[in-house]
Amino acid sequence: MSKVATGKGFELEVPTSFVAMKEEAEKNIIQLVADHPKAKKMWELLRTDSEVNADWDMSNYITVAKLGYNDHGDIHMKIVAANALKMLKGGAAFRAS
Repeated sequence: MSKVATGKGFELEVPTSFVAMKEEAEKNIIQLVADHPKAKKMWELLRTDSEVNADWDMSNYITVAKLGYNDHGDIHMKIVAANALKMLKGGAAFRAS
């Protein structure tokens, strides 16, 4: 298990594999938006925005600490976003052929 600081005041304990999945998702997102300036700018804005990060922290606090579910903060969001971008890219390639 690894402790992940989710911002200010809330620390989440997650399996070590979650941290590896987060890092892989971040690399995938950066790679997938590299050729799309607007998407790249949006990714940077979301990634660094303090209000967005506070929302992710609160979603983690509510789902993990209060409801007993698994991660629903920035780790979850990054994995979902990376997979959505992969599907979007795959769909665009399918339509183009």
